[in-house]
Amino acid sequence: MSTEERLKIVGGKLILLTKLQFGNKADPLEKADYFAREVGLDTAVINSAIYAAIDDYTGGKNMITLTVAEAAEKLKISTSTLYDLVKKKQVPHFRIGQKIFFRLEALEDWILSMEQGLT
Repeated sequence: MSTEERLKIVGGKLILLTKLQFGNKADPLEKADYFAREVGLDTAVINSAIYAAIDDYTGGKNMITLTVAEAAEKLKISTSTLYDLVKKKQVPHFRIGQKIFFRLEALEDWILSMEQGLT
């Protein structure tokens, strides 16, 4: 088994463990320090495992992700406008815990569909 495969498995287990131990809205990336101390690993290793699991879950699609602030800047809108679009489920996004992220590729596709009058 390769290191990458091991990271995916460990990351998936960490995400599940986070949800079980801290609740469904808990952010595994925010708990990385906790898990690093528990197992005696560097936080960067824990984060790498979580990101590997996310990448595996998404099928290796373009995973350039943006935060709310980064996506708002890219779209040239305010963060409050973007939060409103998220709340209304009008913009593609995903959550890790309570944090909201956007895949750059999904945002670009969304903009194209709006330009073509599909949404």
